[in-house]
Amino acid sequence: MKKLSVFLLTFFLAASALYAEVEFKSPIFGKNDNVLFTAELDVPGYGSYSTLFNVALEGKKLEQLTVFPEEAVMLDGGRTLQLRNRYGLFRTSGDFKSIDILDSFPGFVDGKQIKTGKMYPSHPSPDGQYLAYLKPVSYGYGNLILYNVQSGKETMISENLDLSYSTEIVLWSPDSDFFVYSKGGNVYYYSLEQFYKGKTLAEEFRKIGKGMISNIRWSAGKELFYLSDSIIYRIISAQLFTTSLYGELMETGEIAGKIPFSFDPSSDSFYVSPDGEKIIFNKAGSNIFLYFLKNSDYLSTGDVVSLPYLYLPKNTRLKKVVWPENDVVTFLTTSIEGGEQKNSVFRFDLRYSDKPLEFKRIPEADVVDIEISLDDNKIAVLHSDGVTIKDYRTWTSADNFKYDSPLKAFWIDDEQMLITGRYSTEKYNLITKKSDILAVSQADSSGYTKDGSVFASTNGNLFIRNDSGWKRVFSIDQAAPVSVSEKYRAYTQPLSSGPYANMIMLRKLDSFGTESLFPYPETRYEAFPAKEEEVDLTNFTHGSRIRRREISLVFNAVDSAEGLTEVLRILDDYDVKATFFVNGNFMRHNPEAVQELAMSPHEVGSLFYAYFNLTDARYRLDKEFIKRGLARNEDDYYALTGKELALLWHAPYYVVNTDIISASVEMNYTYVNRDIDPLEWVWGMKDYGGNSLSVPQMVEKIMSRKQPGSIIPIQLGELREGSAALYSNLDLLLNNLIELGYSIVPVSVLMDRAQR
Repeated sequence: MKKLSVFLLTFFLAASALYAEVEFKSPIFGKNDNVLFTAELDVPGYGSYSTLFNVALEGKKLEQLTVFPEEAVMLDGGRTLQLRNRYGLFRTSGDFKSIDILDSFPGFVDGKQIKTGKMYPSHPSPDGQYLAYLKPVSYGYGNLILYNVQSGKETMISENLDLSYSTEIVLWSPDSDFFVYSKGGNVYYYSLEQFYKGKTLAEEFRKIGKGMISNIRWSAGKELFYLSDSIIYRIISAQLFTTSLYGELMETGEIAGKIPFSFDPSSDSFYVSPDGEKIIFNKAGSNIFLYFLKNSDYLSTGDVVSLPYLYLPKNTRLKKVVWPENDVVTFLTTSIEGGEQKNSVFRFDLRYSDKPLEFKRIPEADVVDIEISLDDNKIAVLHSDGVTIKDYRTWTSADNFKYDSPLKAFWIDDEQMLITGRYSTEKYNLITKKSDILAVSQADSSGYTKDGSVFASTNGNLFIRNDSGWKRVFSIDQAAPVSVSEKYRAYTQPLSSGPYANMIMLRKLDSFGTESLFPYPETRYEAFPAKEEEVDLTNFTHGSRIRRREISLVFNAVDSAEGLTEVLRILDDYDVKATFFVNGNFMRHNPEAVQELAMSPHEVGSLFYAYFNLTDARYRLDKEFIKRGLARNEDDYYALTGKELALLWHAPYYVVNTDIISASVEMNYTYVNRDIDPLEWVWGMKDYGGNSLSVPQMVEKIMSRKQPGSIIPIQLGELREGSAALYSNLDLLLNNLIELGYSIVPVSVLMDRAQR
């Protein structure tokens, strides 16, 4: 029988990434007792980057010098660019010549702890006056906060909303007068006019109807479209007050049309045309339909257009929809191919009623993002090494220029655009072909020049900082880096537990005393259990409790491939490795998904050939049956992928007995059990209240019971109505674990380290 190779195990040991520690590096002194240092952190979706800080020790005034654009959005009608990362919030000056920290928003320079993992999304109002975001109150829930950018005042709008890193929390109206949000299976609105007058209604009187945030879309004309079951309602924003207040007595706005499907807010989405007369409906993430709405006919179902109809591969999801007034629609999709995330572009043209409608895939490789111009005539296509400007209607190239690793682009006017990237944020002029540096994104190396200026190098480019910001240069007169001034000595001190790997310390030379350069983090990792628990390598339920903070995530693929793409994408964002178990049904029904899984960096074990209760009294299964079932699964997997399954398995439903385990041991298999059950399977069972747990409830349950060495099973597959899937908000679980110092490793790594 085959065995796990030393190479494979070594690979998994080396690949167990930990996104839980900020490392501070290279404290050096400049003139007037300034200290320059960097903070380095691995960020899901972006990898590692270093942020540069300067501290004036007199008064300990901390200044952030580089700004990595983890979030970027254009506000105030295209007059302000806002960048946000875990260190703070930043906005451009009125002439786009510089970008500065927003002093009213608390950040690291104000003494706040640096967040690890992903950031919770924030949603600025289109006019830039407010931010809406969730402030966590537990592992699964947070309070909805409205933040006044000018005053820094926080107003709590609603309590105990589901936390999420991947879904929108609120949707603002285009005029910034309203926003909508969801809570507890209902959708609510909030009025800024009522807020200003101090007459905000109680939440129960602001309910629009049942659903989630995906049930709602604003049109460009400030109309709210609400899709409930199969009916699409159109609500004028001015009518939100009466619609919600008298919701029990009157219709939810005007019926705009119907769709032939029942809308599932957990997996479906829709988009509204600028004229409010058409929608694109995305069913289950991969089926895309176009519908014409009929406003005048109360009984109309709308025109169902058989073409264009786009069926995306199951490994592909819709990422962005560009739908200008000229009705040429462009889709940006994302997929997992060969273990990597890749984007594709599709288009269709609605301008000509006498021509057949069809989706066309554009042969555009290596696309990072797309952004249409203000007049809808051009579109910027971002690639990893540059930007191409295309005529939007014909998709022919009009211009292109080099730009290393752009992330997003925004049009200022027909001639100028802003580009945020991994290494810099710049204003680029398409006519003069010149660019101005607004911000350096990160610093590979840094220091002081002999005249006391700060310099930074990133991706082979050299920048120097003066009173007006950063400027690209070709050479500098560098001062020798020093860690000792006339008054202080600076050094890094390791920390044993918490989100910071170390601290920068200052030792006073003219008196006794050593102090930290900035506050210690408030978070501390949980203590290890007092003693070890026995580990059974025959029926492996957990790893070591006291050696490392490590946990294994186990994904069970039984029949349907729903959720697999999302899981692979999120695991790739976090650069962590997990263990998947596949059975014969899954391989027969989803051969391409199995091949994609085999090309991924994850470990794949066996879930037996057939999926039924192996201990059911109606069947008398001997050891040979178990051996044949395991061998058949091995052979089918090899026939599909050319690779071998790992010698790890568990029985369907985790139901097993000693004879079954004994038979698998004779096949050199290790039985992988679990020590935490998220209870995803209890849907409809009366003993559990008749309903499944929500994802936040599952996350809270896991976080209350997890220990070092825990094995957490997560089910893949299609959801039943009323049920919830932990995979749909996997990054919430990952982030909570990472913030407590846990690494995610495959089961084989957990087993190996339990024996050391």
